[in-house]
Amino acid sequence: MKSPRRLTQALATVCATVLFTTTLASCGDPAESTTLQVDVLLESVAKKLHKIGPSDRSLYGSNHLIGVGTMGDEKVDVEMQATVDYTAGSGEINGFITFTFDDGSVIGVRMVNGSAVAKTDTTSARFFSLLSVIDGTDGYIGIQGRGTFTGERIDAIGGAVQSRFVLRVER
Repeated sequence: MKSPRRLTQALATVCATVLFTTTLASCGDPAESTTLQVDVLLESVAKKLHKIGPSDRSLYGSNHLIGVGTMGDEKVDVEMQATVDYTAGSGEINGFITFTFDDGSVIGVRMVNGSAVAKTDTTSARFFSLLSVIDGTDGYIGIQGRGTFTGERIDAIGGAVQSRFVLRVER
């Protein structure tokens, strides 16, 4: 068992470390995280989809979607270049997202381990993907982070997707 003096020293060290870390974070530590949330209705502007298998049950290909979203009061242009591999309307989604802000700066993001889950008749689907920041331009050069994409399509495959992107980023 530790002596009361050693326990006091250990506790003082922990408190000093927490205080020092908190002070650094509140003083604008360059590694401080920020959460960015962009909500957007993405609409397909080009797609190349192939149906295969019995009764065209499987579908694969690419879909290019764009939209003007919001991040708080700021408008954000969003471009998704997605690849899909579905069976009965459900399956994998992957691709890239480009966020272009009012000042022209860009953040590029990769979709990782994405999935689509459709109703049996494929008239609607829900989407989820992890996101990994690639990098950015201008004030976003060197940005890093991760996040999530969630979306819902209420039309058939290729229809508009109401989307939310949440990124936890640091510079």
